[in-house]
Amino acid sequence: MAQEAKILVIDDEEVIREGCKKTLHKNGYEVDMAGDGNIGLKKVKEGRFDIVLLDLKMPGLSGMDFLKGVQKIDPDIVNVIITGYATIESAVDAMKLGAYDYIPKPFSPEQLRQVVKRAIEKRRLIEEAKRLRRQQEQFMLMVYHEMKVPLTVVKGYLGNLMKAEIIAENEAFNNMLTRSLLRIDSLIQLSEDMLNFSLLKENQIKRNIEPTSVVDLLNEVMESVSIDAKKREINIELIVLDEPPGIKADRDDIRKLFTNLLTNAIKYNKHNGSVFIMVARKENRLFIQIKDTGVGIKKEHINRIFDEFYRAKDEKTRDITGTGLGLSIVKNIVDSYKGNIDVESEPDKGSTFSIYLPMD
Repeated sequence: MAQEAKILVIDDEEVIREGCKKTLHKNGYEVDMAGDGNIGLKKVKEGRFDIVLLDLKMPGLSGMDFLKGVQKIDPDIVNVIITGYATIESAVDAMKLGAYDYIPKPFSPEQLRQVVKRAIEKRRLIEEAKRLRRQQEQFMLMVYHEMKVPLTVVKGYLGNLMKAEIIAENEAFNNMLTRSLLRIDSLIQLSEDMLNFSLLKENQIKRNIEPTSVVDLLNEVMESVSIDAKKREINIELIVLDEPPGIKADRDDIRKLFTNLLTNAIKYNKHNGSVFIMVARKENRLFIQIKDTGVGIKKEHINRIFDEFYRAKDEKTRDITGTGLGLSIVKNIVDSYKGNIDVESEPDKGSTFSIYLPMD
């Protein structure tokens, strides 16, 4: 990418701008210039740049403010700070805002070429990482569709077989078909969880952020899991304190969050158990608590339940199917909204998941 790199030099000293341009042109780079941060931001909005050479102390928009603004326009730009010896501490502060490197004034043409060479390599690595993420996303989509379609078809065939009178009369065969259907459901869920987790992990989900009623979504999810709850005679109760406000979120994200937590609260509950859901406002955050009367989680497992593919198995849970990704997805969603999730649990007494989400 070295010869195709496009560089923007932002400095209020014309001699610095022209010197950088002359040096870098000799290496075949395309160079543009700006005399202050405002002009620099405008140029970034209008065209694509790989690297920005940025002075910190300029009239108008400072280099620090430029760094904050450019992250919103193109977070992949590699910023290199041009600074005097007296402001190296400021350069370090700038690196905390996302700057990649700095070069102290005065600098030689060779020093400039070396720091630009490192910045170009950094940009190349960023582009390569993005390419690999796109490949991973495409692969996960392919795996998801290649698994789900045939598994759904097989599930339909087995479901029809179970309706046959000869199968219904054969208890052993009926049990085998029932277990086969459970395993197929697990594989379908695994493919969906792997896709969702991969997209969340790489922040590839395209979100539609809008005002969202958490209570309405909870009611929807409660309805969707009601069949499984009735099979095990589990009562689900929703308690709404005051009138909690909505939040700005993607409805699918919040639906996945509640679906995973309620599904677990049912699967790991006791027969004739209960699930209590509480929604309330706590200062400037929305508080959602999901409490069950299930088998609970041993102390040594609690710190790992949000790990990928981790499942705490013992004599009470070994026959419960699952992917080990449900709670990882929950944690990723909560983190992506700058929220928090806490867990309290005791074996044979149940688990309580408490979620705090910013209302704005």
